[in-house]
Amino acid sequence: MALTYAGAKLYIGTTAANADLDLSGFQAKSYTRVNSTGSVGDWETTDNILTYNTTDDDVADKQKGVANAGDPAIECAYSSSDTGQLAMVTARDASDKYPFKLELSNGDILYSRGVVGGAGIGGGGGREDFVVRKFSLGLVQIPVWDV
Repeated sequence: MALTYAGAKLYIGTTAANADLDLSGFQAKSYTRVNSTGSVGDWETTDNILTYNTTDDDVADKQKGVANAGDPAIECAYSSSDTGQLAMVTARDASDKYPFKLELSNGDILYSRGVVGGAGIGGGGGREDFVVRKFSLGLVQIPVWDV
């Protein structure tokens, strides 16, 4: 059965985590929920593919390079009193890396660590448009699943 993001919950760690964590390390952290999350971008790891052409071969040689753990965009309905959104703003102003927890509606959990950017007010618009706060995460650790 296909799974949607309906009911998913995003959390930010209450303290920084500047070194890689394993599953038990992520589970031992304390988190604050980021409420009114409207969308969560891709937590997708991508690999740089390196290419080298030689004069003696008709096909380029390729190797895997450095991986990017992901840069998901997060959008929330603006709340000046939500402790999770305020924690994201605080993290945006720091150079530390924070743990993140994405809990899916089926109970599966995805963890990663990274920096927070953004926190701007987006959406623009008129009387039927919501005021939203947009964050960008710069993940620095390959996501860890707890299923």
